[in-house]
Amino acid sequence: MKEDTASGSRIRILLVGDSPEQRRDLISALDDPRLEIVQVDTGQEGLDLIRTGLFAVILIDVRIPGMDVFELAERIRKLEQARMIPIIFLTATQPPDSHIRKGYALGSVDFLIVPVIPEIFRAKMEYLAETFQSRERQALHSLDLEDRVKERSAELVIRDAVTKTITDNAASGLFLLDKDGRITFMNPAAETALGRTFEQVKGRTLHDVAHPEGFDGKAGPETVCLLTKALESGSPIKNLGEIFTHSTGLPMAVSCSISPLQPAGRQAGTVVEFQDVTEQNQAAEKLKHSEDRYRRLFETAQDGILILDAEAGRIQDVNPFLAELLGYSGEELIGKELWEIGLFGDIGANRQAFLTLQQEGFLRYDDLPLLTKGGIKKEVEFVSNVYKVGTGNVVQCNIRDVTDRKRTEAALHRSEEDLRQAQKTEALGKLSGGIAHDFNNLLTAINGYSDLCLSINTQGGAMQEYLGEILKAGNRAAGLTQQLLAFSRKQVLAPKILNLSATVTDILSLLRRLIGENIRLTTVLEPDLGLVRADPVQMQQVLLNLAVNARDALPKGGEIIITTGNGVTDKDPAKSGKDGHAFKHVLLSVSDNGLGMNAEVLARLFEPFYTTKDFGKGSGMGLATVDGIVKQSGGRIKVESAPGKGTTFTIYLARVEGAEAEVDPPPVPRSEDALGTETILLAEDDSIVRTFTRRTLEIHGYKVLEAQNGEEALAISSKSKGSIDLLLTDILMPGVNGRDLAIRFREENPDTPVLFMSGYTDEIVDSLGLLEEGAQLIQKPFTPAYLIEVVMGALQAKLQKQ
Repeated sequence: MKEDTASGSRIRILLVGDSPEQRRDLISALDDPRLEIVQVDTGQEGLDLIRTGLFAVILIDVRIPGMDVFELAERIRKLEQARMIPIIFLTATQPPDSHIRKGYALGSVDFLIVPVIPEIFRAKMEYLAETFQSRERQALHSLDLEDRVKERSAELVIRDAVTKTITDNAASGLFLLDKDGRITFMNPAAETALGRTFEQVKGRTLHDVAHPEGFDGKAGPETVCLLTKALESGSPIKNLGEIFTHSTGLPMAVSCSISPLQPAGRQAGTVVEFQDVTEQNQAAEKLKHSEDRYRRLFETAQDGILILDAEAGRIQDVNPFLAELLGYSGEELIGKELWEIGLFGDIGANRQAFLTLQQEGFLRYDDLPLLTKGGIKKEVEFVSNVYKVGTGNVVQCNIRDVTDRKRTEAALHRSEEDLRQAQKTEALGKLSGGIAHDFNNLLTAINGYSDLCLSINTQGGAMQEYLGEILKAGNRAAGLTQQLLAFSRKQVLAPKILNLSATVTDILSLLRRLIGENIRLTTVLEPDLGLVRADPVQMQQVLLNLAVNARDALPKGGEIIITTGNGVTDKDPAKSGKDGHAFKHVLLSVSDNGLGMNAEVLARLFEPFYTTKDFGKGSGMGLATVDGIVKQSGGRIKVESAPGKGTTFTIYLARVEGAEAEVDPPPVPRSEDALGTETILLAEDDSIVRTFTRRTLEIHGYKVLEAQNGEEALAISSKSKGSIDLLLTDILMPGVNGRDLAIRFREENPDTPVLFMSGYTDEIVDSLGLLEEGAQLIQKPFTPAYLIEVVMGALQAKLQKQ
């Protein structure tokens, strides 16, 4: 600003307004010691000062309290000493044209929008101060000055009109915030994007408007608002990702740019621009998902995939399956030409084939021989296609290993005979179960009568010798039926409450002999292990099968670890889905550090007759049996393995709460001459077995009520209420089977014990399910002594309960 050469006194400016912050910002914007700013809060105070002093410029806030701003200007102009003083109106928004015209009519030189731009504001004040200092010169040139002021004002009006046109037609949403972060301007694009008008958001923070909580207009927590933190930083920010909320409550992804207004280094306000990028984000997300799906397919494909540059034949990408198949790492393949890496035997032919591929866009080989890095020959199907990616072409080669298929085709003729043999074996397996059932019934009578005759004929001689040979042959036949049942894998589960740690301990010595001396067997057994309900014999069979499987995976020796423990999961394996209750279980795991298995083997691990062992060294039923036993016991089995990393089988069985482990009771002592007196209801559909059983029981003093089926047994029971001491029944009978008979019998005789007989254990699994807990099964063929021993034990248990 030029020096006041006349007197050197300070130039006075009157500021009329009730906002301390606004006055402070204006004074700070001028920042000139030659200026004296006189501040008043009301129009009346301003009039009183003008009457008593001389001012160069009068600044009036259009929102002064107690008096209309145009009335104040009119009253100032009526004062003689103030007719020529420049008046500038201060406004926070663009005034309407009618107000501008009225202001100019009252002698206003400008409408100044606050917060002001310091440079422009300072220039205006300098100009007006010079005008004050050279009032005489201004009087001489008043007309010219008036024209210049009007011209400048017109320029400002035009500039504001241009700015308004730009903001009104901008595609991006725009907000102008004051230095307190309150909205002072909002363009139509922002109104449309948020579904709110400027009048609805004026004076509110952008956080309140962009992030309402629910539909009540109440803002969410500002402490976690990225937009609020960005505004508070006072730094320019580009492309801030945010989520705004439409007035309907729908979310909208936006990209924000924040431009602080800081004239002379002081915060005056902020311009916030935002763009709706919801559709862009959705498109980008879909693209990412598509790329992720392609990458997953590429990475997990069980065929080899090779991506080549279509011009040079240089490898751009290779999937893990192909790298593993050929024995190369990805780094060894990527960046090299196809014929550089020794995959193909004839380089010249490969180059020619690549030219053909470039010309025709497709190439196929059904039996292309490839050599791995280790020199192993692989037969593959090789299909290549050329397609466009971006601005260039690539070649995709799909390579399928058909080595095993070729070997299979070559050995097909040899395997036909093996297949027929396998079919015969399978048919024999099915047949053996049925034969065993009938054979066991016959053997029950043959061996039983032989045993009875031997007990009667104690004088020796040829007759006793002949009977002994008959019994010996019968026992051998009984052993044969058990072999048939084992061959056909007809198993029954007779569950008990047991401790798996004790089961492992009981069978440990047998396992050590089974796996051999070159394998270390380690146990990690939980001392406070929970109890489970399972068949102890079958659980031992599970351990034996898993131990054998682990042993075969350790041809050069190693370690097998058997572990037991307690656990809790959120899903019962015996139920579908989650039932909201924790599943407490006991786990049994068998681990080895042997060869391990690949994904292909793991996928078929529990298939019957599937084996990776050489022909004649495995039936492929061991793990299938394990899987069946575990599932029949209401549990599940999990397998973890990888080539060269060993294998772990983990079995999960439901924990039984509030029970104690069951131990087999000691045999009931009896005298050979002891006779029974109780009444036994016998139900058996096979007449030979029924007659033998009745005679054996009668010989030992028991009264027998004989029934040839379940219906007849129920009829006898209804007539003999309270006089039957024991029900002895076959399980599989026509009509009412043994289990249904036992249920209906116990409705009338709840305290009477029940014994089951069976010569074919698979009938229980297929027809009746698991034996109920505590049920006793007499397996055919049985001896007279064993029958009497079990009967006496059941009757003795009844007496003990009473």
